[in-house]
Amino acid sequence: MQIIKANNLSVLQNSRKKDLITDPFPYIIIEDALPESLYLSLEREYISDQKLKSFWGIPDFENNKRYQIENKLSWALDNDIYSNIWRDFIRYHSSKEFFTEFVSLFGDSLIKKYHPSLEKRFPSLLNAGVVRRGDDNPNKFITMDVQPGINSPVSSKSSVIGPHVDNKKEIYAGLLYMRLSDDNSIGGNLQIYKHRFLTKDYISEKYDRKDRPNESDLELHATIPYKRNTFVMLLSSNISFHGVSDRGLTKFNRRLVNIISEKK
Repeated sequence: MQIIKANNLSVLQNSRKKDLITDPFPYIIIEDALPESLYLSLEREYISDQKLKSFWGIPDFENNKRYQIENKLSWALDNDIYSNIWRDFIRYHSSKEFFTEFVSLFGDSLIKKYHPSLEKRFPSLLNAGVVRRGDDNPNKFITMDVQPGINSPVSSKSSVIGPHVDNKKEIYAGLLYMRLSDDNSIGGNLQIYKHRFLTKDYISEKYDRKDRPNESDLELHATIPYKRNTFVMLLSSNISFHGVSDRGLTKFNRRLVNIISEKK
């Protein structure tokens, strides 16, 4: 399948199909994902701590916790939450055009191998109905969301989240890292795990993400550094185990943009 040319806002514009990793599950790492001028504009206008605290209704952040604008995408776009460049970025990454890029990169058959229920609905995923989360359209089966956010400063060494899999409705998870240039903190790297017993023969869409694995059943497969302008995208599944390494004491936020799609 030919990869459709990306919009210049897209985190996939520098992706190459040959760089797709399929073991232990499909994912891709794209360094320098965005043009530097665009990246710097997004960095300068990143969502403020004040807006995140206001959304969460809290006076201050807890130690090493995830904070983002959740389940309010259309509302956030219609209100004074994001700057114009961020609105453009978010609208593109929650569009049918971006979903088409994803399908073109990972491939229809590979996606359906991990999400067989999609085969029943869409002979071709390029024709799938896509809607932005928060928009009311019962005829669209796939929802998309973009969530700029942070892992808060660390006052006690810890991991924000250990090995886990994501929501069973999630088709893909994308993470754009926006580390500040003067952030000298240690840790916070993405870790990819391989399960010793669950393999591709055990793919299932029926699982509970709250059931955390026995860590002795996992082996660390890859570590992806928390690095500025790096985008990681993985196919979600019951074997797509990943987590975040311990973060040392730091006053810096761990900045990341969560880019996802889900089946209704």
